[in-house]
Amino acid sequence: MTIKSMGTNFPKTESGRRVWFAHARMAAVLGSCPKSLDSFRSGLRCYMNFAVKSFGCVSDGFPPSVDGILAWSNFFRCVGTFTNYVAHVRCACCALSVQCPEPGDPSISKAKVTIVKRMVESPKPRMFIQRALVRKLIAGPYESPDALRFAMLWLVSYVFLLRVPSEAFGMKRGGGDFTPSPTEQSVLSLDDYTGELCLKLHRRKNRPHGSLLKRICCCNKSPEICPIHVLWEKFFKQLRPGSAPWGSVTGNQARASLRDSLHALQVWVQCTTNVHVGCICGYTRFQMQ
Repeated sequence: MTIKSMGTNFPKTESGRRVWFAHARMAAVLGSCPKSLDSFRSGLRCYMNFAVKSFGCVSDGFPPSVDGILAWSNFFRCVGTFTNYVAHVRCACCALSVQCPEPGDPSISKAKVTIVKRMVESPKPRMFIQRALVRKLIAGPYESPDALRFAMLWLVSYVFLLRVPSEAFGMKRGGGDFTPSPTEQSVLSLDDYTGELCLKLHRRKNRPHGSLLKRICCCNKSPEICPIHVLWEKFFKQLRPGSAPWGSVTGNQARASLRDSLHALQVWVQCTTNVHVGCICGYTRFQMQ
């Protein structure tokens, strides 16, 4: 919107302008975290449920007081989650122009220390899928096309250290007559000139402008997991340009498939691991070795 066009779009009545200002404030404040709106809703919903249970209704517990935040803290086992959720509630208060406890309030800082020292649940060791296990995960022969498809999902995630739900599920085969749109999230293709396997990502968590990742042949060290001769030649090259081999896969399906494969290899799987860089669907994560 330009200053010239503002006159035609701005409400004419006083009540309309009040509504417009309220919406504009919320859009400006919440627009600072467009990629975290789901997390924002989750944190706000958690506090609202607490307010209903503790105070009888939302209006009695919102905007929150320091005492309310401190009471809420007793239901958290992870200080990181508590910190994020308090920030979400504070963001909602800012959008609605109501008072909220200050970020550096000493009582809330003490509550965070209490959560850490309370140690309701001791942290479990993180599990990593490294090269030796990747070899076993993708070892043939494959019983079905789905088995091959999931094996190649684990391989491409390991080779490029991808976040599976956002960076691998929608991946498309490039090359041929396929011309990806500028906003295509994930496209894998082989550079015929350099012989490199190239993955173009439109956006990543810490790189909003995306990345171009390149991998070369590793047959001299690990021929079973070579990006060129296994991932591309035996799988992607057989696909039609523009096709997405994992476009219909859901997170639950990928988790179940990975868990079944690990159990078949007699690998214990923990079920409460958070999502990390290079994570495979929230259970384990690949790590270059």
